Amino acid sequence: MRDFRVELYRQMITLGRIRAERLARQTGLSLPAVYKYAEGEISISLERANQIVSVTENESLARAMLAGTGFFPVRLPGGEVTPENLEKDQLSIIVEAARAIETIQEALEDGKISGSESLAISEILNNLQEKIESLRSKIKIMEGDNV
Repeated sequence: MRDFRVELYRQMITLGRIRAERLARQTGLSLPAVYKYAEGEISISLERANQIVSVTENESLARAMLAGTGFFPVRLPGGEVTPENLEKDQLSIIVEAARAIETIQEALEDGKISGSESLAISEILNNLQEKIESLRSKIKIMEGDNV
């Protein structure tokens, strides 16, 4: 649930989108406990994360919670699986990935990421870069077929 904790911290402390006092009141937690969850001093169970997502209705927190379980949520406009909707979803995933990278870059510049975390991020980015290059190659082949 590390991703969830990081996103809770970002939403509460960095962005100010979630008020700790309100979250404490809505969940029945003490205010110090809310901050301890966000700062990683108390581990967050899936049940507690689900409760926090339910009361905040925060989409970023929901994504972070699901990412910790191995699922990646994709919103289907209108609830139907169509080629048009899949294309929109794929584009929105790319936009979200770009926003995540920007957030990581800001955190690095602000010194909010430790050395070990930056090494892990570097490995993930290298893997992502390989996948992007593979995808670009496939797109070029498809573009060539369509000419």
